[in-house]
Amino acid sequence: MNTKKMFNKLTKKQLYTYNIYFFTYFFAVGTLLPWIPIYLSEIALLSNDKIGLILSIISLVSIIFQPIWGIVNDKLHLDKQIVYLGIIMVNIFVVLIFLSTNFYIIALFTFLFGLFSCGIGPIQDSLTVIYTKKYCFKYGDVRIWGSIGYAVATVISGYFIKNYGYDSILMLASLFFLVSFFAFIRIKQVKNPLINKNIKQQINLFKVLKNKVFIIFLIFASLSIGVLSAMGNFTALRLMELGGSTTQIGFITALTVFMEIITMLYVIKVNTRISEYKLLIISILIQIPFLLVYIYSSNLYLLVYILLLRGISSGMFITVMVNFISSLLPNDQTLSGLILYSAISLNLTGYLTNTISGFIIAWFSYKVLFTTILCLVLFSLVLASILYKTKEQVVDRI
Repeated sequence: MNTKKMFNKLTKKQLYTYNIYFFTYFFAVGTLLPWIPIYLSEIALLSNDKIGLILSIISLVSIIFQPIWGIVNDKLHLDKQIVYLGIIMVNIFVVLIFLSTNFYIIALFTFLFGLFSCGIGPIQDSLTVIYTKKYCFKYGDVRIWGSIGYAVATVISGYFIKNYGYDSILMLASLFFLVSFFAFIRIKQVKNPLINKNIKQQINLFKVLKNKVFIIFLIFASLSIGVLSAMGNFTALRLMELGGSTTQIGFITALTVFMEIITMLYVIKVNTRISEYKLLIISILIQIPFLLVYIYSSNLYLLVYILLLRGISSGMFITVMVNFISSLLPNDQTLSGLILYSAISLNLTGYLTNTISGFIIAWFSYKVLFTTILCLVLFSLVLASILYKTKEQVVDRI
């Protein structure tokens, strides 16, 4: 009995370490990342099309190098070492972005930032999923602390920028990157032997690409979740154009993430009664009123508070996406499915959306941009119905 209590105590202590890491890492990211497009516009004085190009670099780099980090990890088993290196380099290059005003220098630092940041996410998530599954926790119990850290950071950093300028948030972010680094050192890694079988993993990647249901899912997710996630940078620029302040944007971003946290907690409890598919569709439908407001209204306060719908939407799809992807694929192909989802539906779509959006704003208007996004989202719902029917047909044949 004492041994069991000691084991439970150590397990919970390790869970707290994961929570601390996620809180501090996302706090550091939340201190700087939301302000990059505004910094590029206000301080670097870049045009919208150039801002779009810079923001698209991170996604483009991830498409190319995320699979490479995965291959390196599989061959050399350097899970934690890649994250160590990533945290240090991300800290250095994101700070350098805020110390530069030249377009080409910012583009270079953004490239290097994207190179190292794309190696952190999949590895930290995979290690966390393996740990939570083994010890009967939920991934959402850990991931939610990242959302909390991000929310707190946006409020604090918005206040600091307004009163002390952009330089004031650089040291704050570096401090939390440092704490996250040491927290990750204390994380004890749980190995899943299947993940390290490199040859099998490569075969699974090709198998997933031949999966008709999953291909439909990738297109659906690209036109909905991918496009909607990427447009966040341009909603911030729209608010600044209408007279919004960094404090207002920081405050509403924090409220949005707070709504995300509440939604995540709710979804974790009701997810046994509502299917992942229905929650995913609901998360997309919720953003349609948001888009309509951004198309037809120029009222700053309405545009600010309608952002709360994005928090509810994010809280849904972040919580269910991994499980939904798992439901489309056999267990041994799930990791490959997650890699392809990240590379194609998020990063490739993010690259195209950020690049094209900047030109649409420069040549036309924000109204045209958000109308285009709405059309893509509506079309994705048609694909969602095809996805559901195709998936059911496959299940029936099995």
